[in-house]
Amino acid sequence: MSHRITAVIVDDEPPSRKLLRSLLSAHPQIELIGEAGDVMSAAELCERVKPDVIFLDIQMPRLDGFALLPLLKKIPEIIFVTAFDRYAVRAFEVNAFDYLLKPISPARLEKSILRLSVAPQHSTENLEDTDMIALREDSQLRMVPLRTITHIEAEDNYTHVHIRGEATAMVRRQMSDWDKVLPDVSFVRVSRSLILRLDAVQKLQSISRDLSQVTLLDHTRKIELGRTASVKLKKAMENQ
Repeated sequence: MSHRITAVIVDDEPPSRKLLRSLLSAHPQIELIGEAGDVMSAAELCERVKPDVIFLDIQMPRLDGFALLPLLKKIPEIIFVTAFDRYAVRAFEVNAFDYLLKPISPARLEKSILRLSVAPQHSTENLEDTDMIALREDSQLRMVPLRTITHIEAEDNYTHVHIRGEATAMVRRQMSDWDKVLPDVSFVRVSRSLILRLDAVQKLQSISRDLSQVTLLDHTRKIELGRTASVKLKKAMENQ
């Protein structure tokens, strides 16, 4: 996020909101644009001001913080703020950006805001090769340079993100979501289940009229392509 990051605090305890507000004031890139003390008020506030990030308490009267998410038409980044660590797995299951324990450590908050500052927003704007991208898998968040992703393969509602020099990440993100954000000049979706980074393609070899094999940099496994996928890849490589 190159611009200021708009934020909303949702917590039923005024002292907790005051403390977080004070901590956030040390980070000029964060613009606090609203606070709410319950889920329903938070839903109305977020629909009106459309923040980039919500600092969201979990344990609140009547409805907990998780109940807010289905009420939002567009879910921004969510940073859960809670006194209990037992919700961590569930938080990352709903793609939370981060999970902060109360009392909040200023150093830990700073680390989260730093990651937030370089992470792509939930938008339909294309990323650039110089961007970092957040990959959420199970209970951990990995920040990787976009240019190190060699290819992406689909599996049901998940995708396997292959990263040069690192372990493959399995994230809950569909291929259609990748289509919206990956730069067209660098990536091509050759089939329903495969996206390739063009400069990672080391060799494209024809095996038969209807079958080709792709060799990628830093990968020993060859990927088989059908005729249509092969044509798409060749055309994209020629247009580079």
